Amino acid sequence: MLQVLSKTSAEYFGWENSFIDQICEYRPKLMASEIAKMRFGFFPVDNGFVTASGLNDEDKMLITELNTNSRASIKELGQKTRINGETIRYRMRKLAEEGIIRRFTVASQKPTRSYAIAYLSNYVFNSKTRYKASLRLYDYFDADKLGILNTFQNISLLSGSYKFLGIGIFKNEEDAVENTVEKHIRAFGKDNVSITSARILKALKGIMPFRKLNIKRNYIQ
Repeated sequence: MLQVLSKTSAEYFGWENSFIDQICEYRPKLMASEIAKMRFGFFPVDNGFVTASGLNDEDKMLITELNTNSRASIKELGQKTRINGETIRYRMRKLAEEGIIRRFTVASQKPTRSYAIAYLSNYVFNSKTRYKASLRLYDYFDADKLGILNTFQNISLLSGSYKFLGIGIFKNEEDAVENTVEKHIRAFGKDNVSITSARILKALKGIMPFRKLNIKRNYIQ
């Protein structure tokens, strides 16, 4: 398991793509997920999409800079784009109203009347269990709704294992154990999964900043 620290999300995803290119003979196709957006707060948009969009030049410059540093201040954006602060505030407000960028704050609080738990699951697939585990994985995850099954498959085929971080809120401790530990063991088999979990005593309520461009693309099959 690699732990990677980066200054920005864009820097991390750049490293991740480079790393995959180096170790794979055939590069797997990865799909961004809502989990990545909601958990990590920011998912970079390809700047080629920005350039090809129908936005005006000022908006394109702002989004390109935010794509590099999602937490840039108005002052920092002004220094990078040469746009004055008042104009930046106006453009940011308009982009937010149109749903092109989103910014939310978070507040720390205790989970109310519930049992919140974070759990790290480690799955190991070998030649004997890979096929069986893959079938169970299809049953366990709703691929049509999540749209991230291909990511799990690629990682497991590449390394023979993958880790999954889950965060859930349950009625009580028994309900939490049933829907995390027991459910995973039934789905993948007790010899193929190990789970470490801890109760969450404080939680962040809200969504960290992330930006999304609403751009339609046509693909040729």
